[in-house]
Amino acid sequence: MTTWISRVAALVLCGALAGCDALPDASGVLSGIAGDQAPPLTQAKMMRGAVTLVPPTGFCIDPKTLNESFALMARCDTLGATTGSRGAPLGLMSVSFTRTGADAPLPTPQDIASATGTSAPNGCATAAIT
Repeated sequence: MTTWISRVAALVLCGALAGCDALPDASGVLSGIAGDQAPPLTQAKMMRGAVTLVPPTGFCIDPKTLNESFALMARCDTLGATTGSRGAPLGLMSVSFTRTGADAPLPTPQDIASATGTSAPNGCATAAIT
């Protein structure tokens, strides 16, 4: 008799749970559990608005790391976006800015590589902001 009662209880429990539906996002009941995570950004103003950072296709800016002069970028799906990765390679990029005088020379990728003891990266770009 005990086996029969536990089978009925299991059947009732399964029937009750069958009416449940998943929430489409964490903005409702689960928002306190999931945390208030800011969505990844597709562009950001930096250096007091003097520069607009736009990541490559498939990458987004992590809003937790963003400040006036620094940002981390990663593939959008790794930052929690449901769309936008478009087959981008898995990777992490950082962007940093610093203010210099108008006549101060910028370091070249070779200068940075020699200072850090690494080889110069291919396709590295530097730009002056005036």
